[in-house]
Amino acid sequence: MRIYVREGNGAWSAVAPEVPGIGLTGHESCGTRDESIERCRAMVAHEIAAYERLGVPLELTEGEDVINWSAQWWLIPEVLVPLRPTQLGAALRRMDDLAAELEGALDALPAEVWDRRAGSEWSVRIALDHLASGMGVGIQNLEPLPLEPAAAQAASFGSLSGRLRQHVGRPLALEQFGTNDESRRIRWTPRKVARVVRALQAAWAKALADRGPTPGPFGGHEDQADDDTPLTMADIDELEAADRALRSDDRARLLTYSYRYYRDRLIRWPDGERERWQAMHRAFLDLLRSLDETEIASVRVLPVGILGPLFTVRGELRIGIAHVLGHLAQIRAAGANG
Repeated sequence: MRIYVREGNGAWSAVAPEVPGIGLTGHESCGTRDESIERCRAMVAHEIAAYERLGVPLELTEGEDVINWSAQWWLIPEVLVPLRPTQLGAALRRMDDLAAELEGALDALPAEVWDRRAGSEWSVRIALDHLASGMGVGIQNLEPLPLEPAAAQAASFGSLSGRLRQHVGRPLALEQFGTNDESRRIRWTPRKVARVVRALQAAWAKALADRGPTPGPFGGHEDQADDDTPLTMADIDELEAADRALRSDDRARLLTYSYRYYRDRLIRWPDGERERWQAMHRAFLDLLRSLDETEIASVRVLPVGILGPLFTVRGELRIGIAHVLGHLAQIRAAGANG
C-alpha cells in the first residue's frame, strides 16, 4: 500500500487512496510530515477494522511505500484505478454505516450545542450543512462533460441556461450553503444567479482585454434589492451572448466550473439541516448505486486547465467517507464538551 505525502501552505497531508474513501478533504492537515503519515496509518487501520466489522474485508497490497507527491492529487495513480463493483458495494455499505454513526451522534447532542462555536471552529449546524453540500459536490464531480474544452464550456453553460429557463417569470428563493469561506447559507433567486454569472462574465472579458485581474470561480454573493424580480428570457439571452464571446478564448475555461456551480444554487433541498444532510447523502448514494461497470471505471474531466482536474468514483468516495469521518469527530467533540 502506498501512502502519498504532500506539503503545502505550511501543512502536511498524507493519504492512502487504495483504501476506499481515503482522500484529501482538508481534515488530513498536520504540522509535520511524520505526524501526517502516522495520522494516515491510524485512519487506514480504522477503516480496515470497519470493513471487517461489516463483513466486507479490504484486499490491500502488502507492505508500505511512502511517496513524496508534488503533483495534483487527482494524478495519484491509485485514484485513477477503477473500483470493481464489489469494492464499490463495500464502500457504499461503509457510507451507510458512517451515516448511521452520524445520526447517532446528532441524536445525542443537546439542543444548545448545535450553534455553539469554539473560536473559528464551525458549529454543528454549519458543519452538517457543509456535509450536505459536499454530497452535492460529489454528484457534480461525477457528471460527465465533453472532453473538448470549448464544447465542455458550452455544455456547462447550456445546463445553466436550461435551469434558468425553468424559472423565467416565476418567483423562487432558495438558501444553499455557500463557499467554505462564507461558512453560512446564501439566499439565491434566478435573477441573483443570472446577475452573479453576468458579473463574472464581464470580469473575464476585462481580464482577457488586460483591463482587470483574472477572476476566480466565484463572484460576489451579497443580496441586492432587485433579486426577487422575475427573470426574463432577455436576461438569459444576454448571458448566452456573453458566453459565446468568451468561449473562443481558452483562458476563460474556469467558467465551465462556475456555470455548473451557479446552476446548482437553484436545486431545491429540504430546509432543515438534518433533513438536507439525509436527502443529499441519499442522492449521492443513489447516484453511485446507479452506475454500471463502465461508468464506475470512467474518468471525468473538467477541462479548465492543462491537467484537468480529473474525477473518478474512487476519488469521490472521499466525500462520503473521509469527509464524513472528519466532521463526525467534530460533532462528537461538540457533544462531549456540551
